[in-house]
Amino acid sequence: MLTILFKFIVCLSLFLSASAYTLPFAFTAGSPISASQMNANFNYIIGTLGGFQAKIATFFVWGGGGGASSITGNSMYAGVGGPGGFTNLLTTGPIASGTVLTIVVGQGGSLLADGGGYGGGYSGVFLGSVTQANALVIAGGGGGIGYASPGGAGGNPASAGQGAYAGGAGTVSAGGPITAGAPYPGTAGSALLGGTGGRPGGVSNAALYGGGGPAGYSGYPAAGGGGGYYGGGGSGTTGSSVAGSGGGGSSYFTTAYGGIGSYSNGVSGTAAAPNNTLSVYTLSAGTGGTPGVAGGNGLVVIMINGIITTFTYTGANQTYTMP
Repeated sequence: MLTILFKFIVCLSLFLSASAYTLPFAFTAGSPISASQMNANFNYIIGTLGGFQAKIATFFVWGGGGGASSITGNSMYAGVGGPGGFTNLLTTGPIASGTVLTIVVGQGGSLLADGGGYGGGYSGVFLGSVTQANALVIAGGGGGIGYASPGGAGGNPASAGQGAYAGGAGTVSAGGPITAGAPYPGTAGSALLGGTGGRPGGVSNAALYGGGGPAGYSGYPAAGGGGGYYGGGGSGTTGSSVAGSGGGGSSYFTTAYGGIGSYSNGVSGTAAAPNNTLSVYTLSAGTGGTPGVAGGNGLVVIMINGIITTFTYTGANQTYTMP
């Protein structure tokens, strides 16, 4: 048993000596090592491994679903908001204890009394302040409806809007573009924000928490794009009942800290959020809006050593301190 333990310590010593960690006592071929020295090394290794274990985190993130119309029973307003994307990230490297993470939970697209919907807000976890450079994981929001045209789904890759003058999908390198030639064009998606729908004078309804605003009613039904690492584009309009839907926002995860991640995307025209059967999923997170029903807010779940912390939409950034 002692021989096996000694070999175990030697193997771990080689691993640790090749990293940024230094054992209290070095093993040198042909030189004796006392029991107290071996115990000191063993205690150091166990403490180091315990530190790794305490800092391994798994993130489950859903973006907000795109908005729909408050009008029911009319096929002209029957579009479905794009569902938000889902991103999963496991960090196998150490994020230091005491590190404060900033949590953003995107707002689902609100109902609007016409044919242009709000874009859903992105959800994400950031290492400190909310910037692209600090992003650990992001799930893109879904685009808003354009009359009967469904909004683009958030994700990686996100989906473009549909219909005339629809907004393009956001990617991990650029915001969703706008359709050329629209008499009243929307705006393109940008870093962390969805584009807004177009109307005369360029004025749109205020954007939601991370998602783009639509142009509103009174004959200008253009839709907002979903927020994301880069947001989806807003749609344009002719100033009448001709307008497409907003594009979905892009998802993202970092490969720093040994990051291992995956993406799951919703389907445009289907309200259901991706990976909605996971045990940590709740509150209809990320569902696309349907006539009379707003898009589902986003959701962020952090799991460390089996301990789960859930963050839902509050309208403000939230924080989490690494144990």
